Amino acid sequence: LAALAVQPLRMATNDFIQTVRGNLLALAQADNNLDLFEFALLRTVDKNLAPSSTPKRIRYTRKSDVASHAVTLFSAMAHAGHANRPDLANASFQTAAQSFGLMPDAKFMPASDCGPAAIGPALDAMLMAAPTLKKALLDAAAAGASADDAVSPEEGELLRVIADNLDCPLPPLAMTA
Repeated sequence: LAALAVQPLRMATNDFIQTVRGNLLALAQADNNLDLFEFALLRTVDKNLAPSSTPKRIRYTRKSDVASHAVTLFSAMAHAGHANRPDLANASFQTAAQSFGLMPDAKFMPASDCGPAAIGPALDAMLMAAPTLKKALLDAAAAGASADDAVSPEEGELLRVIADNLDCPLPPLAMTA
């Protein structure tokens, strides 16, 4: 929904865009708790409405360079999709980490360590990854999200935010409630 709303906003004045962004930020901060949905919405708006900047220089070319960031993103997605099922969350993480080539060393992070405050810096770092690493990360995240043969709305939301922030197109997802 946010991706659809962003399109007409691109034609708005900068003042209007800043007002919308300020209002979204105020709503997100109203309860002093930035949840995954609020983070995803703000990140999507920022990514798509920020003035275009120069492309990020490639800084990371090996999976080992981005392993900690991948673990953060895979852990966050696993917790988002399976908040009440630690067994499924762990299986989702293991699938993503194995798909990315991080096993057996990758450690599933507790939910408290991979919330929006950790996801943002991980995405920022992944912006400087080589395109092949970005694709591998997105493929692994998708594998983890669908490890239980279903993609929850929360997993789909985070997967779309990851894809959008890495400038990797993502087709529409069939999600289950």
